[in-house]
Amino acid sequence: MIRESHLIRHTEKVGSKKTPEEVTPDEIKEIRKKVIETNPGVTLDDQSLRHLVLREQDAAVFGQEEGKKSTITFAGIVRAQAEASQFAKGIDQMPDKSVVILGPGSPKDRCQETQDIYEQELKVAAGKKDGLQIIEDQGLVPEGELDQQGAEKVVIINHDSPEGIEASQVGPWGPKYLSELKKGLNKEVGDKETPAVLVWAARKEEVEGLQAEFQAKGIMGADQAKAVNPSKFETKENTPETIAKEIITYLRDVMKQIQEKYPERSVYFQSISHNMILDVATLRLLGERISRESLKELSDKEDGDYEASRPLEGRTVKFEGDKLLISFRGKEKEWTLDQLEELIKDEGILDQEAEERVKEWQS
Repeated sequence: MIRESHLIRHTEKVGSKKTPEEVTPDEIKEIRKKVIETNPGVTLDDQSLRHLVLREQDAAVFGQEEGKKSTITFAGIVRAQAEASQFAKGIDQMPDKSVVILGPGSPKDRCQETQDIYEQELKVAAGKKDGLQIIEDQGLVPEGELDQQGAEKVVIINHDSPEGIEASQVGPWGPKYLSELKKGLNKEVGDKETPAVLVWAARKEEVEGLQAEFQAKGIMGADQAKAVNPSKFETKENTPETIAKEIITYLRDVMKQIQEKYPERSVYFQSISHNMILDVATLRLLGERISRESLKELSDKEDGDYEASRPLEGRTVKFEGDKLLISFRGKEKEWTLDQLEELIKDEGILDQEAEERVKEWQS
C-alpha cells in the first residue's frame, strides 16, 4: 500500500519559496543554456524553463528529508519536463470528451518527482485551454457528473488507488517483489539488482550466457555469477509470470471500473513507474514470451542493451470501449476484458506458463 507520506505534493514542500512568475529573464537564459548543453535537441517553452529554474534551486522531492537533492540528474529532469510537456500537448489530439487518468505510481522518489512534473505540465495546459478540466483527489468522477459540469476533456489526478480498487493492489508499483525475489541470494549478490532480475526472467538456455556476460563485464566474479541461478527462485509464486499476473489483474480491475464509469468516453491511463519487474509484465501484455532476449528487444537506441526501463518512462495504456491498448517503445497490443480474464484466471494462461517455468528452474 502506498502511504500518504509518500504522496505529499512537491509543490507543498518546496514551491512556496518562489513562484514561476518571479523567475528572471537572466535565470531563464542560463537554464536554457544548460538544457542545450545536457539535452541537445530538447526544446522547452519559457514556462517549462521557469519551472526548471525552481527545481534547480530547490530539488527536495517526495519521501525524502528536507534539504536532500533530487534523485534524478538534471538531464533526466529536462527529459521528464519535455516528455510531460509533449504528453500535455497531446491532449489536443485526443477525441472530444476524453478522460486522462494520472494514476498511482511507484513510491520511489524519482517516480514521485516525475509524476509531479507531469501534474505540473497538465495544470499549465489546463490553464491555457478552454474545456480542459483538472480533477484532483476525488477518485474516478462518473461520466454523468462530468457531463452535468459541462466538462469536455478531463484530467483526473489520483494520488491513491482508483475508487473501488483496493489500495493494496497498487502493490505492483511498489518495491516488495524485488526483496522477495532476492531472498535466496546472499547480500553481496542480492544487492546487484540487474543481474538478479535478468537471470530471473531468462529461459534455461540463456542462463549460462548471462553468467558469462556478468563475468566478462566485471559485474561479478565466477562464484558470484554461479550463485545467481534460477534454482534460487524456487516456487511458482516467484516466477515472472505470477508477478505479471498481479500487475495485469490490477489493470483488469481498472478496466472494469472505467467501463462502468466512462461508457461513452475514451480513457488514457498514465502511471509513472520504474522497475524491471514492471518491464516483465509489460512484455507479457505486449504478447511477448518473457525471456532475456525479449527484454533486449525492449531496449531503445539510448540503451544499446537492456538493463532497465528508463527511470522516467511510463507505459501508455488506453481504454476505448471494450478494448485496452498498451504501447511501449513502439510496440503495442490490444486486449478485450475476456482476453485478460483468460490470461489471469486460476489455471489460466499465465498459471500454465508459470508452471512451465518452474519445471525449467528445477531441471
